[in-house]
Amino acid sequence: MFLSSGRVFWAATERLGQLKASREASEALREIVRGRLEALGPVTVDDLGESFELDLDKIQYALSELETEGFVFRGRFTPGLETEEWCERRLLQRIHRYSIESLRQSIQPVSVQDFMRFLFARHHLNYETQGSGPAALQYVLELVEGYQAPASSWESDLIPSRLTDYDPLWLDMLCMSGKVTWGRFNLPQGPVSKSSPVKSTPISLIDRGHESLWRTAAKGEIHIASLSKHAQKIREFLKANGASFF
Repeated sequence: MFLSSGRVFWAATERLGQLKASREASEALREIVRGRLEALGPVTVDDLGESFELDLDKIQYALSELETEGFVFRGRFTPGLETEEWCERRLLQRIHRYSIESLRQSIQPVSVQDFMRFLFARHHLNYETQGSGPAALQYVLELVEGYQAPASSWESDLIPSRLTDYDPLWLDMLCMSGKVTWGRFNLPQGPVSKSSPVKSTPISLIDRGHESLWRTAAKGEIHIASLSKHAQKIREFLKANGASFF
């Protein structure tokens, strides 16, 4: 009886020692993982397992304890990576802040000189960006669609400055094919003269398929009641302040 009780006692003592050692090992691993995460960015369990050469379940348990403390967050932080990652909370906040600052810097307004260079290239005013032929002319007209200028300036200045070796037959071909039409869509206030257009008459060159849209816009036929409250506020603001940018 005494020997049996002694064996039970020593077995329990040995078990308690094992549990204490196991708990100490778990706490030690948790603190090691904590220190490693403070120096790393987003990292996966597999990466930590390969680094420590330990069982992944033990590392996962240590991470779960740290998550309970609020020390780490889990998620998918690296674009294109589908595996779950872990990252120290303050380090994740810092990365997030740096990312936002980097994005803000990437959308800073360019200089006036850079913007003018872009406009010249965009409108093919640079010789190296100019095309030739009816197809190139149609593309140029899409860029300036709706712009109103004196009738004589279209074929003397606006179009030739954007194309190489411009031939007036190209515009005739587009008009006769029905792809392009011309008209005066922004009429002046007051009585409108019914006389035939002259060289100085402002006209626009547009895609024939868009003609009804331009005529509707010129008449200002907007059904205010059909707009949402937010849309009506935006319309009133633009009407009072003109073109506005964020």
